[in-house]
Amino acid sequence: MDQAKKAIIALLLVAALALSAGCARQEQQGQNAGQTGNAIEFTLKTPGSGVPVITQQIKTTEGKTLFGAMQESGVQMKYREYSFGKMITSIGIIEPGQGQYLAVYVDGNYSQKGIDEIIPKQGQTIEFKLEQIQ
Repeated sequence: MDQAKKAIIALLLVAALALSAGCARQEQQGQNAGQTGNAIEFTLKTPGSGVPVITQQIKTTEGKTLFGAMQESGVQMKYREYSFGKMITSIGIIEPGQGQYLAVYVDGNYSQKGIDEIIPKQGQTIEFKLEQIQ
């Protein structure tokens, strides 16, 4: 009987913690919504299977990294973290083959920055291209 009471009390405590965490998250989202951050929109182009390029408009908050904006928008991707930052290892169903990588281009120019350093700007076009490692 004591075991059953302890189990019920433990379950009630876990439920109370879960509910309070949900309330805190909802409150935080409400606070973030009220913050002033300019909304921006940029074009993301990725290689497609059998299709030259898949293009989509990404809406995010000014100042957010490319990686953060892609995650927030639900872009399916895999990545690895290295000492120099994050690197996309696949995007959608496209995964570079042997000796290839996904290069990032911003407005047609090869980016010297990684996805966690690029800050998209209003109207930019960011494109991932499969390229050979040289």
